Amino acid sequence: KFASEQEINSFIPSHAIFMFLNPLLLALLQVEYQVQKVSPFQTHPANVWGFLAATCFYCLGLGLKMHIKPRCAILGHVLLISGAFSSVSLFSIFLPRSLGWLPFIIWAILPFMVARPLLMRVYQRLFQEIQKVILQVGNFFGRFMGSTAVQQQHLPK
Repeated sequence: KFASEQEINSFIPSHAIFMFLNPLLLALLQVEYQVQKVSPFQTHPANVWGFLAATCFYCLGLGLKMHIKPRCAILGHVLLISGAFSSVSLFSIFLPRSLGWLPFIIWAILPFMVARPLLMRVYQRLFQEIQKVILQVGNFFGRFMGSTAVQQQHLPK
């Protein structure tokens, strides 16, 4: 099933930054290296190959997202992370070698920011399950001790 035009248009704006930023960075890179006798492939091979791989991965994922159920959150997150990596790879070429790693550190934090809502739901669910087990154990031992059962506390979610 193909995604509808409205569904496709709903996720394109969040990725438009890569469609603008990457060509801009490529144009600046071309201007930067047009008078030099070396290419970015020679001076920053890992960055250039990282950019190419991330861009291919991003394009394949974007094409896939247009042809499957558009509510696939994981694919959307993968697109965001790979698109950001392609931009970071290009941007880091413009920085001095001593600071070239800084954009990659910032990029490495991105998956945690994207996954934060999921991690919070997992934490809340885990906390609720642990609370249930503790109350059940308390009730079990309370029966043996002859006291009344432990009352379940209702904590805000």
